[in-house]
Amino acid sequence: MQRTKSSIGLEQVKNLAIEAFRSDNFLIINKKLIIALGFYPAILLSNYIDRFEYFKEKYPNNNGWFYLTHKQLKNQLNLKEYTIKKTKTLLVSYKLLEVKMYGYPVKEWLRIDFVRLIKLLEIGPPETGLLVPPETGGHKSKPNTINILCPKKQNSTASSKPTGSNIPIVSSLFETFWKIYPKKASKGDALTAWNKICHKPPQKRPTWRQVKSAIILQKRSEQWQNKQFIANASTWLNNSRWLNDPKTMKDFKKNEEKKFIIDDGRRYDLCPDGRYRQKSSGDLYIP
Repeated sequence: MQRTKSSIGLEQVKNLAIEAFRSDNFLIINKKLIIALGFYPAILLSNYIDRFEYFKEKYPNNNGWFYLTHKQLKNQLNLKEYTIKKTKTLLVSYKLLEVKMYGYPVKEWLRIDFVRLIKLLEIGPPETGLLVPPETGGHKSKPNTINILCPKKQNSTASSKPTGSNIPIVSSLFETFWKIYPKKASKGDALTAWNKICHKPPQKRPTWRQVKSAIILQKRSEQWQNKQFIANASTWLNNSRWLNDPKTMKDFKKNEEKKFIIDDGRRYDLCPDGRYRQKSSGDLYIP
C-alpha cells in the first residue's frame, strides 16, 4: 500500500509540473529574432505571435488580424508605455507589423507579416499553414504549436541568396558578403567584424542593400582598380566604409601631388616601389 501512495504522489507531482511548464505560461523567444531585431522588439513580436495563435484558433476567418492593448502588454511583459510604443513603431517601420484602427469602440488591430519575418530570419520557406498569410489559405496547424519559433533545419542545398534586402544585416549573410567582396584576405577577422556589427541594435546596422550597393559601386572606383588599395574586409567593416562615396575614391598613383598620406594621425610617404610607408618605422600603409 505504501508503494501505491508513493506512485500516486509522484503522478500528481508530474501533472503539476506539466501544468506549470506548459508553453501557455511562458513566452518563447527565438535567438535569431533577438539577434535580428534586438531584445525588446523580439519580446514584443513573440508576444504578438502568441496572441495571433489565440485569435487564429478562436476566430479562424479573421484574416490574421488580432488586437492586444497596451494595458494588456504592460501587465504581461511589465514594460513601460513608452517602450511598448517605441518598439511597436520599430516593428511597423520594418513592415513586420501592420496596424489599423477598426470597430466601435475603436480598437487597434494588428497583423504580422510572417513571410517577411521568415525572410528576416532566413530559415527557409514556410512549411505550415501558420506561416502562410491568412489571405492565401493553408492547412491548419496543430494547436499550441508555433513552428516559427522552433524552425526545422533546412536543406543545405537551399538557396542562401539574401531576401528582404532592406532589412538590417544578420550573421547568416556573411558568406554572401564574402563572395562579393573583391579582396579575399583574413576571412576570420572579417567574420569577427561582421558579427560585431550584427550584434548592434537594428537601427545602428546597415541594411544588406546598403552593403551590397556600396561594394558594387566602390568596385568601379579609381582606387579599387588598383588591388593594392582595396582594404581588407575587416578594415572595410570596422570603419563603416559602406558609407564612403565612390566618387571621392581616386587612384593614389594618378595624383602626382599625393606624395604622402595621413591616416589616423600617422604619415606614410610614397616610396620608389609605389607603396606608402612610415619613414621612422617602415610600416606599410594598408587602406
